[in-house]
Parts: sequence; structure tokens; C-alpha cells
Amino acid sequence: KGRTLKADTNCKSAKKGKVRVFVFKDAKDTKPSEPLGKPADIPLKQGEILVFALIEDGVSPRMPPNASALEAPSDVVSATPTTTVAAGSPSASTTVPSASTSVATSTTKAK
Repeated sequence: KGRTLKADTNCKSAKKGKVRVFVFKDAKDTKPSEPLGKPADIPLKQGEILVFALIEDGVSPRMPPNASALEAPSDVVSATPTTTVAAGSPSASTTVPSASTSVATSTTKAK
């Protein structure tokens, strides 16, 4: 369930905090930067992690606990390009495996 947080809301420490935005370079970064301006204007690069925090001035947030999972998400299927050619087009082809039949034979010698 989401909440709307506004500047000067009390933090858990009962001090006034501000909603601030931080950018971690990757999941191993321990010192995030705090870009200025609107969050929508922050240019993100591959692997960066954006954190919104209600936090006091002079305090940096910790890395979110699930951040390492972002490096290799388990629910993302790798994109493999495929090409489909409509049947009947000049470049369409069909491959059918060759058929072979094996018949077992046996010889019985009469006594």
C-alpha cells in the first residue's frame, strides 16, 4: 500500500525529514549521489538504482535489500530475435526429416 510523503514529515527518529532522491551506480555502490532537480529529469544509466527516501538532511540511505536481484532479474526472459516467413512467400521453405524404416529379420535353420 502506498503513502503520500511530503517534505517536513516526521521520520522514525521524530526529526523533520524530506523526500529526497538518490542514485546508486550499481548494487555494490555505498555512496549514492543526490542529483538536483525533478526526479523525471534524472538521466539513468544501465545498472543504476534510483532510491526515494524520506530522510533527514545529512543522512544517506542504505542500499535497498533486494538491489542485487536487479542485476539479474529472475522474471526476465532473454530476448532472442526470431524471423517468421509467411507460408507461400518466395523465401519460405519447409524441412521434413527423412523417413526410414527398419525391419527386423531373423533366420531359423531347420534341423
